[in-house]
Amino acid sequence: MAIRALCIDDDVKSEKFQSKSQLLLEEGVQLIPIDNVDDALVAVSKEKFDIILLDIMMPVGTFGPDETNGGISSGLVLLRRIRNAGCKAPVIVVTVREKADIEPLVEELGITEILNKPSESLAAPTLAAIHAALGK
Repeated sequence: MAIRALCIDDDVKSEKFQSKSQLLLEEGVQLIPIDNVDDALVAVSKEKFDIILLDIMMPVGTFGPDETNGGISSGLVLLRRIRNAGCKAPVIVVTVREKADIEPLVEELGITEILNKPSESLAAPTLAAIHAALGK
């Protein structure tokens, strides 16, 4: 049975993402791509996912500007809302930001792993992080 991974990234329609998605599928990981914070909240409320891959630098969506001030990106605001809704799925954050900027929020938001991008291929580190998070 495939691992169902919700992938929240505003770049899900790119060729690079499609290539990564295919590589992960070949390894038993089905990526369910969502490219905005609003649809992500709906998906989490309606479906169960084994793991969430989250790009924290997302367009704001319906989040007000006051919610994304102070260096907190809309992806982290989304994660806070996902957690407040009761979702306990492991979360792998994929970001161009420095890990040190996010590490203070790891425990509070239940972040399992932080992967930096861009990378030639994030498929291998993503797969390794998924397996580690799910104990496989």
